[in-house]
Amino acid sequence: MDVHDLGIRSDAIDVALLVFVLFHTPDPSRSLTEVLQVLRGGGAVGIVTWGKDPGLPGLAIWNEELDRQGAGPDQRDRSVMQQGLMDTTEKLSALLNRAGYERLRIWELMLRHEWKVEDLLAAQIGCGMAARRLASLSATRRAKCTSRVQARLKVLTHSELTYRPEVLFAVAHRPV
Repeated sequence: MDVHDLGIRSDAIDVALLVFVLFHTPDPSRSLTEVLQVLRGGGAVGIVTWGKDPGLPGLAIWNEELDRQGAGPDQRDRSVMQQGLMDTTEKLSALLNRAGYERLRIWELMLRHEWKVEDLLAAQIGCGMAARRLASLSATRRAKCTSRVQARLKVLTHSELTYRPEVLFAVAHRPV
């Protein structure tokens, strides 16, 4: 359902969850206002979003090899890349306050995930910037690029293969 135009009547639900989605909407404020509208008085919205995110390991390697193979630019629509509007507890709090929420509870958690090269490669080929740019290459160039990236990822240390993003959590309520 389009979070900018929810097909739910006003005052209909008790809880809404926006898990890693709010930053993908062109207008996060409008999204939060729409969710507020469908919540009952006292209802809650739960939000999970990225805080400081260094990006998956190997991002620079992908960019170098994709450029080397002549891959096109990332075609992702910039209007659905709004993470900068909510990547700190202060920004997320301000966004929720402006939308009319109250009783905010916001906290952050640092995560740590050590990737195995095969799993990291599969994830990056399957979605994200690398997948979008790979699609612009011929099958031969895609294979060459992927092979070169895999070889370079295999020499990374455990520390270099460790992903350490910050995740923000929020619970906010519609006024009664």
